[in-house]
Amino acid sequence: MRIRAILLTSICFFDKDICKRMILALRGNDPVTEHINTIVDYSMYWIISLENYYNMSGDLDFIRMVYPKMESLLRYCMEQTDEQGFIYGREGDWIYIDWAELDKEGTLCAEQLLLARSYEAVASVRRLLGLDAEEFIGRKEALLNNIRQFFWDKEKGVFIDSYQSGRRNVTRHANIFAVLFGYADETETESILHRFF
Repeated sequence: MRIRAILLTSICFFDKDICKRMILALRGNDPVTEHINTIVDYSMYWIISLENYYNMSGDLDFIRMVYPKMESLLRYCMEQTDEQGFIYGREGDWIYIDWAELDKEGTLCAEQLLLARSYEAVASVRRLLGLDAEEFIGRKEALLNNIRQFFWDKEKGVFIDSYQSGRRNVTRHANIFAVLFGYADETETESILHRFF
């Protein structure tokens, strides 16, 4: 995946120019008419990659230049959210999530966690640029509340893939995101780690 290449290039070579070229090439021009490579998660990984790039490089000039594309891509994602704030795939969109055998009926927990992390990344970049971040912080908090309400399975002690199918299928992806992004509380984290590791 090309998005991973941005992070790996930063870690292995710390070559800012390669990272910047890749970030720009992957995103393309406005207006946004489809997700990056038609994959919903790739769009959100791209948004998150800008905050990661800044954290690795401190290159605020590049972030300032590319920020409008960051926000327009997030707003494109926001156009396909439902009343709970959950992002869903449209016809022609592809949900990838690491080739995993997920329950893909309806909205997916892993996608919602990526969206919450995207809101957080945009809020962080807005603060760096001296812009108000409250809209995105509020959206993230509301989304996390709904994720917990709809996807947390108290009996299993983990996040399920999709609540709409009724299958209560569990895979690692959403649970790993919840722990890595710091969205699972201490009790949830302990339960998730006990279940998977």
